[in-house]
Amino acid sequence: MNSDVSKPLLIVNASAGSGKTYNLVRNYLRLLLTEEFDRAEIGQIMAMTFTNKASIEMKSRIMSDLNKLAHGKEESRDYLIETAQFVGASPESIQKKAQIVLSKILHQYEDFNVMTIDKFNLKLIRSFSKDLDLPDNFEISLDDSLVLEKAIDELLNNIDSKNQTKLYQLALNFAKSNLEDENDWNLKKILLSKAIVLTNEGYFQIIKTLTKTNFKKEQLDLWKTQFKAEKDELMIRLNSLNRLLLETGVSADAFAGKTTTFKAIIFNLKLNSDLIFFLKESKRTEANEANILKTIEEGKETQFAPAYLDFLQFISKKSPFWIELDFKIQQFHLLAILKELALSMDDIRNKESIIRVSEFNKLVAELVQNEDAPFIYERLGSRFNHFFLDEFQDTSRLQWLNIVPLIHNSLGSNYFNFIVGDPKQSIYRFKNGVAEQFVALPAIFNPENEPSIHQRSLFFQEMGIVKGLDDNWRSAEKIVAFNNQFFQELLHFMPENGQEFYNQLNQNPKGKKNGYVELILNKRKDLDTIEYTNSQLLTWIQQCISDGYKPSDICILGRRKKDCNQYANFLKSKGYQIVSSDSLLVNSDLFVQLTLTYCKWKVNRFDSQRAMQFAYFYFDHFKNENNFATYDSCFKTLDNNSSKVYFSEQLFFDQSKLDANFLDASFQNIYSLLVDFMKLIDVDPIENNYLQQLLDLAYQFDMSNGPDLMEFIHYYEKNEEKFSVQLTENEQAIQIMTAHKSKGLEFPVVMIPSFNFFSGGGNFDTYLMEINEYVVETKMSQFEAVIPEIKVEAEKENDAKTMDAINLLYVAFTRPQDRLYGININGSKNSFFRNFEGVFSKLFPEAVQETEIHVKFGEAPEIKHQSKKQTTDFSPESIQNFLWFPEISIQSTKEQETDSLTTAQRIGKQFHFIMEKSDSKETAFYALMTGLLKGQIEQEFEGILKQLLEEAFNDKHLINLFENGKHLNERTLIFDVKTRLRPDKLIVSEKQAIVIDFKTGEKSQKHEEQVLGYMTVLREIGMTEIRGYLYYTGGLGLVEVSGVDLLNS
Repeated sequence: MNSDVSKPLLIVNASAGSGKTYNLVRNYLRLLLTEEFDRAEIGQIMAMTFTNKASIEMKSRIMSDLNKLAHGKEESRDYLIETAQFVGASPESIQKKAQIVLSKILHQYEDFNVMTIDKFNLKLIRSFSKDLDLPDNFEISLDDSLVLEKAIDELLNNIDSKNQTKLYQLALNFAKSNLEDENDWNLKKILLSKAIVLTNEGYFQIIKTLTKTNFKKEQLDLWKTQFKAEKDELMIRLNSLNRLLLETGVSADAFAGKTTTFKAIIFNLKLNSDLIFFLKESKRTEANEANILKTIEEGKETQFAPAYLDFLQFISKKSPFWIELDFKIQQFHLLAILKELALSMDDIRNKESIIRVSEFNKLVAELVQNEDAPFIYERLGSRFNHFFLDEFQDTSRLQWLNIVPLIHNSLGSNYFNFIVGDPKQSIYRFKNGVAEQFVALPAIFNPENEPSIHQRSLFFQEMGIVKGLDDNWRSAEKIVAFNNQFFQELLHFMPENGQEFYNQLNQNPKGKKNGYVELILNKRKDLDTIEYTNSQLLTWIQQCISDGYKPSDICILGRRKKDCNQYANFLKSKGYQIVSSDSLLVNSDLFVQLTLTYCKWKVNRFDSQRAMQFAYFYFDHFKNENNFATYDSCFKTLDNNSSKVYFSEQLFFDQSKLDANFLDASFQNIYSLLVDFMKLIDVDPIENNYLQQLLDLAYQFDMSNGPDLMEFIHYYEKNEEKFSVQLTENEQAIQIMTAHKSKGLEFPVVMIPSFNFFSGGGNFDTYLMEINEYVVETKMSQFEAVIPEIKVEAEKENDAKTMDAINLLYVAFTRPQDRLYGININGSKNSFFRNFEGVFSKLFPEAVQETEIHVKFGEAPEIKHQSKKQTTDFSPESIQNFLWFPEISIQSTKEQETDSLTTAQRIGKQFHFIMEKSDSKETAFYALMTGLLKGQIEQEFEGILKQLLEEAFNDKHLINLFENGKHLNERTLIFDVKTRLRPDKLIVSEKQAIVIDFKTGEKSQKHEEQVLGYMTVLREIGMTEIRGYLYYTGGLGLVEVSGVDLLNS
């Protein structure tokens, strides 16, 4: 038996690029391909991972590897032999068994259990639906905010002002307190932002306490009385100190620190006695207190100083109680409403049979944690002997505890179980991932010291073994070496608990030789960050493409979608194609914005503000000349002598040429409304991916909600940051995504325009805590951290946020195969990331300059791609008549034959494409480069096309013609209703017209006839002096076409 399975619980610590999926799959296959008495059936194995994408990838890998083993092709022979050695069987036996297993999976696919943890939980919930009082047809809500919004609507609808109910008083008082604090007046909006904490799995126990709390007015009155008493005591002490100061006549010279200390004393004594205001505004630094203490010790002042020191100590002692008391008073109505919302959400689940995904784990925990596995399996209807858990560092506390009874039962029968993860790649804490659970394995993470968990933990430790994967098969050796050094140096600055994540850090490079890392830490404070970043990004992209990389080899990583959108817009403006699910936001398109402005105007038909917005937008973005003057002309004065003006819709319609009735037209659905508007402004959605996506959203909304335009606008604005255009990947498109999305992926080149991944804002704006058995909401600010319980949690949260950022940095830095580029500008407000300067200075002293540290590590050689057969992406065509009897044409045999072009024909078409767009050598080579970037020119023809262009622009006769007038490129000449001609090049001056056609083949009489046809049309439209030419590549050069007979006929 292989050493991997010396114990039934194998835990694999898999660093980035170490073959995590490979190891998981081969251990999975070992169970299916081993000897008869040990062999597992497909239905006995449960493999769980974090995302749908990961589960699909795992299934694909298992099926792919089984297929390789089953069919034993020559290219898979090494893998077959390796698998046979790992399993402990002959290659022939493995091949035969793989064929049997593959057939079983294909015929019993429902037993192929590879799924997300949420899906497994759903299976459990459905099995226990009666225990939960749920009908069999309950619904799943993927969006917590929808259920939360429904709960808020129900709560607000139940407010009865006539009967002055308790709920009415709560809502009224909460709204009043918000207005007094100058907060938002929109009650629903505030509640939505505050109540989102109710959906957080990490707060379920606190919410349970909250729902049991009795919010009585008498309790609130008692707290207010206590608060007033504390305020009165502060006032007495301030007045007493002020009198003592006057009586003693003490001056600044009497104190250590002199003027500084004395000014602080005077300032504090003049503050009013409002407790929270005093705590926030008073000057009570450690230095000032030390100066008072020093004054007393040296005997400089013996009356006022001791009294003032006693006052400072009184404030320090009382401040936690004052802040806690203020919490309870200020948050009384909010927390009471949150309690009602929590109960309302449970009520919605029971009444409407809707379960939120976020409460899956809580429901399962209530069912299984205190049950025996046999009972659970009895209800499930199937038994799992083996569990495979992927991406374990992202598993939540409840998810793990829910699976523990099942794995415990499996280990009790000595069945094999497999857990794999990497705490260094723990980046989903905001989804309740707890990486400490993985670090604790094979023990069960048990911070609460629960006795039952402790007993199971001892058993897991006995049955489990941890194995590390130390080889990196992804990144080139210099990238691996850089990451080893860099993160090893960062270890010294990490929080103590975070250092455990990086116990297994150093890797052995097994990938390519060389590799290149270039990182810039710019220390200038006056730098235009966006301009500098864009410029450096463009330089690196151009360098990589020049070195032989395709645009699709490059991936740009950002921290937020907002950052990705900025990078995408900049690169699009430079002519690059972009593929991104994070950055190509639907709302970034001007036509989309105009369409939404139209919808808002239609909903508020007589709203002059909406009308002005639409008019301004229309003229500003869709009329190139005198746009502001045109917009300005849509206003009229109220009378001849008045300076007051108003917007005139009639003047707008006159100027815009739009149909005045377009706002009043009825519509059956939102989709058709938007299509009609796009026709009106003469924009084809087929040619605009953003408008296509907007139409898709409208169609989906129509199907789910009906043609409610106002509700559609609300839905769109609420989710506009989530709506992005999905473009298919192609070789000419640069990829852009958030660093979170890049996890598990790899790219030849990775660029990180800002690798300061510290968010600074925490995972949530506010946190819920229990203090002295009472729930409070806190921002964990430095001010609030004088409360001991908050201080402890704030320190933990700050350490956790630091590790979130470091782990995200690790994920980003371990994505590249060949090259890594990155920028960090002006340091960071976070103290941890200011350590970067010291780390890089120590590791790369030669990179330190006055205003920046510019690290260049390794080599960046040019590469050569093997030419591949180019695939053509599907491009939808506009259907002008929609369903109304489209014209049908049958392709001729000759046209069918030309569908498959020869290499020479493809070169010829692409040469034509460039020359049509060119009026000089410079513009020709620019057209070549942009064509390459946009996928209009094939990469493999770049060299030959450069030669052809050099040849053409070395022809003096052709150059003379090019300089002979204005170039009209890609113009169609209409001879009659049926005849339309399109010459490659038309050059027009006052005296003559020159027609040029470019050919890459041999001379032909048909070519001359073609040019004569162009010349005939030009004569028909009034041109008198016309000259025609053919330009042949391959040394034949320029040939004039005689048109004398034609023109004189």
